[in-house]
Amino acid sequence: MSGTVSNDRVCFETENRLRRLVVRSDPPLIIEDEGQNIGSVHLPLNLFERFKSGEYVIIEASIEERVEITWQEYIVNALADFAQVYGEENAFDAWNAYILRAFSRIKKRLGGIRHKSLSEVLETAMKRHRNHGDLDSHRAWIRQLLVDYYDPMYDYQIGRKSKKIVFSGDAAAVRDYLTSRLQQTGPSR
Repeated sequence: MSGTVSNDRVCFETENRLRRLVVRSDPPLIIEDEGQNIGSVHLPLNLFERFKSGEYVIIEASIEERVEITWQEYIVNALADFAQVYGEENAFDAWNAYILRAFSRIKKRLGGIRHKSLSEVLETAMKRHRNHGDLDSHRAWIRQLLVDYYDPMYDYQIGRKSKKIVFSGDAAAVRDYLTSRLQQTGPSR
C-alpha cells in the first residue's frame, strides 16, 4: 500500500536501534518494563537480559488516570493513525479489526467467562462508536480490561521484582527521582 511503511522495515529499524543500545554501557537507560516481545517486535536476548538486570521504578496511577491514558492512546490516537494510513472512510473498520485481533490474543489468559463478559462490553462500545460516533463508550471495556487482566498480571510481575524496586510514586515523584538520579550520574553520551 502506498504511503505506508512495511512491518519488515519497521522491525528491521527497531531491531537495529535496539542493537546499538546494547553496546552502550553508560547509565542511565530508562525504558518501560516489557517482555521480550513487544507487539510483533522481538528484543534481542542480550538487550532483554540487560533490561531484566536493572533497577525498577514504579509509576503509580489511579484507575481513572490509566483509563484516560489508555483511551487516548488506543482509541483517539490510534484512530487518527489508522485514518492517515487507510483514509477516513476505512479507518474505523481497520482499527476495529486490529482491536479485535489484539483482544482475541488474550482470550486464554482472561478465561472464558471474563472474555465473554468483556467481549459484550467491547461489542457494545464498537456499535455505539460506529452508529453514534461515541468514543467515550470505550472507557468501560478499557477499565474492565485494566482491572481484570492487566492489574493481576502487573501485580504478579511486580511481586517477582520487588527486591529490585528502588522507587515508587506518582508521575511527578518519579520524574523528580529520575532527574535527581541523572544529576548524580551525569548524562549518558
